[in-house]
Amino acid sequence: MGLMNPHYRNILQKLGLKLIGWNVRSLDLNTDDPNVALRRIETRIRGGSIVLMHDARQPQEFLNAVLLGVIAIVTSKNLKFVTVDKLQE
Repeated sequence: MGLMNPHYRNILQKLGLKLIGWNVRSLDLNTDDPNVALRRIETRIRGGSIVLMHDARQPQEFLNAVLLGVIAIVTSKNLKFVTVDKLQE
């Protein structure tokens, strides 16, 4: 579910908000090879997954390759992209 500070839950609850985390870390900041990030995502992604990816500190070509790869993975596994609201239904 990602990283969180235990104090967040109480604050968010008082504000009427929910804590949303991720369950798949691409570790895209740890490599300059998009295929490394994609292999990690592919072995962990399943229905209901939230994938953590970063859009900073990587060249645009890297980001494009990873994003296109994720789209292909999701399609090949017969999954689909939905909003967080939809996941909570």
